[in-house]
Amino acid sequence: MPAYQNTRLGAVAHTMVGFTGPSGYGFGITDQYGSPLLTFLYSTMEEADDARDLVELALAKAIIISTPGQ
Repeated sequence: MPAYQNTRLGAVAHTMVGFTGPSGYGFGITDQYGSPLLTFLYSTMEEADDARDLVELALAKAIIISTPGQ
């Protein structure tokens, strides 16, 4: 299970998933190299802003973020 100590929470922006996927407003969590770990997408900017604030609180005291590995 990969573990990440240096992550970044991105700003809310208009986002589209792939070339044909849904579009909306979202933000992501990236590793220390800028590679995406997780992306959140919402219908409205207000929903994305609210969710980002909550994720920021959840990450504030996290020691490590881990993701399932191969």
